Amino acid sequence: MLLAAVCLALLGLFKRPPLGVLTAFFQVRHLLLPLAAPLAFAGLTRGDAATTVFAGVALGACWARFGDRFERARVAPAAQRQADFTVATLNAGDHRSDPSEISAWASACGADVVCLQEIHAGHVEVFERELGRLFPHRLLFGDGIGGLGILSRKPILGHEHVSLRSRLPFLRVDLDIGGTPLRLIVAHPFASIAILGSGSAPHEDMLDLAAEAGAAELPCLLVGDLNTTDQSRAYDALARAGLVDTWAEAGQGWSPTFPVAGRYLHLPVPPVVRIDYVWHSSELEACSYTAGPDAGSDHLPVQVSLSWREHLTLPKLDEEARHHSLLLSPAPRRLA
Repeated sequence: MLLAAVCLALLGLFKRPPLGVLTAFFQVRHLLLPLAAPLAFAGLTRGDAATTVFAGVALGACWARFGDRFERARVAPAAQRQADFTVATLNAGDHRSDPSEISAWASACGADVVCLQEIHAGHVEVFERELGRLFPHRLLFGDGIGGLGILSRKPILGHEHVSLRSRLPFLRVDLDIGGTPLRLIVAHPFASIAILGSGSAPHEDMLDLAAEAGAAELPCLLVGDLNTTDQSRAYDALARAGLVDTWAEAGQGWSPTFPVAGRYLHLPVPPVVRIDYVWHSSELEACSYTAGPDAGSDHLPVQVSLSWREHLTLPKLDEEARHHSLLLSPAPRRLA
């Protein structure tokens, strides 16, 4: 019991313990409260001062790390405001999913923009056939693990399909949201970031994406399965770039998104980690955040409604730019 209390204390005090990369990915630190509290109680009732002290240190570390989130979860900042648009994201699970189930979810979710990762040619065929009228603006690249897609009710002004250092691509897209341009980055770094950590090419990819999203001159969203949790250096890099995790702003509870029981390697494991994200720049705020329902993949979808911040002067597209965008070309932007 004392050894367990010591281990929990060390885990709580050091954000990067010797197994920091793996513990960060699997969100072990979220277990501090449910594990340390019974140990502290047992130490008190048995008169075991050492166990009580170390378990108490773990509890204190838990509150220091997550207390702001417990407080934040009571009130969603923009919950009383009407959303301007809604974005959803889903890792489609490559060949582990039924495209028709994902199509049914996309039809029912009500999102203005649906971002997809790990789509293959079969997904693309079904989405084009079943979702074409509902989402008249589409970008679908059916490349399996590296497949990315966007289904949008909002006009797409331009896009680029860009390779990352680790060879997986990301999508850089400009959307017209009621006359305001929005930069959307859809990404899916390699899962090896969870094992190799800050020495990996996927980690460098995340730093690049954080820098690009943070420096964007337009309002920006970074969306996708980022294969990292809120305990990692990659997550910290996104926050330092000035982006806001919509779950931290408007979510409730832990909201894990992976894996769906029985879908990933047929393992009967319920969702235990949150690795699917919608991040936004300072021009926006989240009104609501929802993880789920089951859409037929080995990930749960994430859906977020967003609004423009009040008393903010936003860039506007002139009529020519709304039809012939230069937002993704070297030429000057046509902003009114």
